[in-house]
Amino acid sequence: MKRKKKAGPNYNIYGWIFISLAFLLYIIFTIYPAIDSLLLAFQSFEGGKYTFVGLKNFKRMFGDAIFLKSLGNTFLYMVIQVPIPARYKWAEKMQMVKCYPSEITIFLWMENLSSGFAEKPIFQG
Repeated sequence: MKRKKKAGPNYNIYGWIFISLAFLLYIIFTIYPAIDSLLLAFQSFEGGKYTFVGLKNFKRMFGDAIFLKSLGNTFLYMVIQVPIPARYKWAEKMQMVKCYPSEITIFLWMENLSSGFAEKPIFQG
């Protein structure tokens, strides 16, 4: 059984117009830079020209001691700084909700203090 189209304006176009700006900005500021970075990773820039070098950039990068040190620091930061404080903050918030249900919003900004103090010992020396 076919559906009959109703007489009158089609309001679907308004939804597409509404979302088009956000979609355009997403393409310009997210998709395009990601694709461009991927293409540039396999090229070398010398003398105003891009030349394709394949995996040579990656070979040089993984042979660099400073890069490997920074990769280790990033992994350590990810393992320590993300899950452990997140669980602590969640438990802390649940305790605050029990004790101070009306004042909970005042204390929520405190979670930002802990990350700065926790990462300082990791990156010293």
